[in-house]
Amino acid sequence: MNDLRQLDISLDPSADDHQDNHTGTSVRVSPVLRPFKAESAEGLRVSLVLRRGNFAVQAAFSVPPGLTALLGPSGAGKSLTLQAIAGLIPAEGNILLNGRALLDTKQRIAAPPRLRRVGYVPQSYALFPHLHVGANVAYGLPRGVTYAERERRVAALLALVHLPGHAARRVESLSGGEAQRVALARALAAQPEALLLDEPLSALDMPTRQAVRTELRAIIQASGIPTLLVTHDLAEARALADRLIALVGGRLVAEGSLAETLARPTTATAARLLGWGNILPVAALAQEDGQEHGRWRVELRGGQLLLLAGAAGNVATAHTLVGSPQSVRLALHADRLAIQRGESTNDDTTADTLPGALCGVVDAGPYYALTVALASEAPEMQLVTLTCSPREWTALGLALGDAVRVSVPAGAARLVADA
Repeated sequence: MNDLRQLDISLDPSADDHQDNHTGTSVRVSPVLRPFKAESAEGLRVSLVLRRGNFAVQAAFSVPPGLTALLGPSGAGKSLTLQAIAGLIPAEGNILLNGRALLDTKQRIAAPPRLRRVGYVPQSYALFPHLHVGANVAYGLPRGVTYAERERRVAALLALVHLPGHAARRVESLSGGEAQRVALARALAAQPEALLLDEPLSALDMPTRQAVRTELRAIIQASGIPTLLVTHDLAEARALADRLIALVGGRLVAEGSLAETLARPTTATAARLLGWGNILPVAALAQEDGQEHGRWRVELRGGQLLLLAGAAGNVATAHTLVGSPQSVRLALHADRLAIQRGESTNDDTTADTLPGALCGVVDAGPYYALTVALASEAPEMQLVTLTCSPREWTALGLALGDAVRVSVPAGAARLVADA
């Protein structure tokens, strides 16, 4: 009888960050912000097309009150999208902010940036080096504000971004985190109806980034302003966002609430971007007769067979099997030589597993990243990545080259389209 020993290594290293940061820090709402009520503010509604040479962005999405992350790799068109919403570059289509048209190509409406009531913080922060902090913040205030009112608002905004008493400091004396918060205070000074942040944390070191993003989320929650934040970092999006938009090659590949979007990629491209790192091409797919809960017999292009339970997705267009490193599991088998040869054990307990060999181990600190090369008939190597805790890695007692099985529990994989 085969002795199948299985360890659940479903550790999600980003879960704690998500939980800690989404509790939010208590921030008193300053009256200078005039926060919108979620039930009355419509937020941003965007449907635009913009072209730069041979590259085009075509996207339609909404940004309700709260923080929406615009996630995508470099060159996806994220910054161009923000610049088009702010009115800094020309675009076609429609942009509505709380029901007010900022752009309507058919109606020949294209509001200038100064009238859009949109706060924009670029990657460089764009602070004026010849002005002190207070003057930088005051630059965003409406015209006609009295000196006393200006001083009051600047002080309130600096307190809001946790920089009280910094008005007289020179810009060159600021740390990266402080400069980011001054830029945010200047954007909020104009009392915007929407806020656009272009990778505001990318220039910060990791400890500063973790501290500032907690404050950033708390400030945005306190203001109630619809906020669109550009990032290429999935962990940052998970820590900050209420909603998620994914952009690849100028095209929208996912949109929705954070949890739903992360859990339900529809294409291999979206799955890869959203952290479902195991992308395996499917050769054939058939439903098991007499099964009531969606069990599928999947044949991968490498010849491997897998009986899959609870595989969601659009089966009609499915050509790819995806699973996250945190959801698949690792199993050891007594007959390792048979597993290395890819021989079937005729054991029902292995119907949801794929044979392979351990070919890589990376100590990532709080977890280990393991790579398994699947036994395959295809000439190209098919790799699966998994995660486990240091304690679990020690308990496994594995060495490179050892035969293992990759287990795919019910609900741990999705069937998606190739695109």
